[in-house]
Amino acid sequence: MIKAARLKTGGGIVEEKALTPLEERILLLIGLDAADGLNIDESEDLPDEYIIPSMEAHEFQSLMSAEQQELFFQTLHASVENDPSSQHETLPETPQATPQSNDVRAQSLKCRRRVKPIVLKSEHTKKIVDGHAEMASALKRCAETLERRTDLIEQALEIKKHKLALQERAVHLEEQKLNLQEKSLLIEKQKADAFSAITEILKNKM
Repeated sequence: MIKAARLKTGGGIVEEKALTPLEERILLLIGLDAADGLNIDESEDLPDEYIIPSMEAHEFQSLMSAEQQELFFQTLHASVENDPSSQHETLPETPQATPQSNDVRAQSLKCRRRVKPIVLKSEHTKKIVDGHAEMASALKRCAETLERRTDLIEQALEIKKHKLALQERAVHLEEQKLNLQEKSLLIEKQKADAFSAITEILKNKM
């Protein structure tokens, strides 16, 4: 019956959702322009017999008795309360917006709940939301894996640095060892030279 609806805060095309008999009856009673949250022409995709001209509040009230108004709004509130797919948002009570009056409609507006006509809980939307949730979870796991990999790379670099430091220390020790060996060889050479000199002296005395 109604193929498009727009939210008052931005709007947007949504998928078609069949109205219940109660909702169709309400729309026929109050007119499409009076439906909270709808912003479409009354004649959009409707037969001529369903087109109801818009009317002012006092004209609407004059068509219904006080008992009919009370029964209408009680039925409307009951249908909204019992609809699990509807999203409710309680409006704050403002005396300026709902002045004290014996009018049943004005009094009922004090506890009126704004019903968002567009419900994005279809199977297709649920799949999209689930897909986004799975994608976010996968991205989170990838980020955690990359973080762990970065930590492992940093640890490997630290190990390599420590290994290079040990190798440098080993090279330094080898250099010290070579220096000691050179000194030892020099001492041995000095001893050999001294022994040769003593031998020459002894030969000359003989």
